[in-house]
Amino acid sequence: GDPLRLVLGPLMLVAGLSVAVLSLVDLGSDSLSPFPQPTEGGTLKTTGIYSQMRHPMYSALLSVMLGLALTTDSVDRLLLTVLLGYLLEVKSDKEEALLMERFGSDYAAY
Repeated sequence: GDPLRLVLGPLMLVAGLSVAVLSLVDLGSDSLSPFPQPTEGGTLKTTGIYSQMRHPMYSALLSVMLGLALTTDSVDRLLLTVLLGYLLEVKSDKEEALLMERFGSDYAAY
């Protein structure tokens, strides 16, 4: 309906983009990678937005995609967003196992 398309959709887009920018700034270029394997020189980020949520970039991406689906009133985009959510869940499980292997008790405490 119109409230979703005109209000919630754009809000989700702006919120997602805001979280993405915050997470990029907090993560820094030393840990940025599209792959679940931690980067060689990367460090465990536990401050900033990473102190509030474990996967802010994934949350940002899902928020942007949901906002786009709502704004464009597209069921197809909504279904693709659900699929993306599933894929990011699988990726985050793999990533968390690799982070636990790399950072051990520090990651467990995080």
